[in-house]
Parts: sequence; structure tokens; C-alpha cells
Amino acid sequence: EASIYGVLKRNKMKGGNNDKEPPDVKPKGRYSIKETAEKLQISATTIYRYLKGGILKSLVRPNGQLAITGFEITRFWGGEYI
Repeated sequence: EASIYGVLKRNKMKGGNNDKEPPDVKPKGRYSIKETAEKLQISATTIYRYLKGGILKSLVRPNGQLAITGFEITRFWGGEYI
């Protein structure tokens, strides 16, 4: 598949994050795009792509910036997007 879901499925079949420790985040914490990318060890561009594709969910801070909750980061890391 050429879709985002296809890429995610292939990555999961290759082992995904099973051999890594879960990201160090607080479930109710709010993280910037850059922080989320660092926690998940992927690029900020990929985070934006996942947001646009509905794979990750974000909040809008009062200053207009996007934020992603620690719960959402952990949910994504655990493979619940498939």
C-alpha cells in the first residue's frame, strides 16, 4: 500500500517499537511537534503527515501552536493506530 497506513503496517511487521522502551512522557503532558518527534524518534515532517492523515490527534494551544498529549504519543507508540 502507498498510504500512511501501509507504511505503518510495514513498519509494525518489521518489529516496530517492540524492542524499544516506551517514550518517556506524562499521559496528561502536552508536547510540541518537535518534542513528539524526538520522543517517537521520527521526523517532525512525519508527525505533520500523521496529523494530516488522522493517525495522530492534536490540541491547539491558546497561542495557536499544536500540542500532542502524552497519552496520544503512548497510544501511537503502542501501535493502536492500526
